[in-house]
Amino acid sequence: MQQHAQSREALEHVVYMVEQRSAVKTFFIGVDNTHLDHLRSEVAHMHNRMMHLEHVQSQVQADEDRAVLQEHMHTIQQDQERIRAIITENEYAFSLFGWVCNFFHRI
Repeated sequence: MQQHAQSREALEHVVYMVEQRSAVKTFFIGVDNTHLDHLRSEVAHMHNRMMHLEHVQSQVQADEDRAVLQEHMHTIQQDQERIRAIITENEYAFSLFGWVCNFFHRI
């Protein structure tokens, strides 16, 4: 659980960096692909954690342990949905530099 808390802090920092990127900078240069790639990677890690927790949950006998696992899985699922929304919102933002590159690439 401590590892999850540390991972969540690092994730929150990356989300902050993506959300705080200046609209002017995004317009001219484009989106911050480094941080978006990190978020995509984190979504994959979360999926793997969910699969592991589902496996563990199927083997746990105590109801209170199952409830704790279920709550943890629910939190991970909410985080996944939030991160996917952030990625979708930011990945297709218009950028002048990107448009110019695409224009010359088509020529």
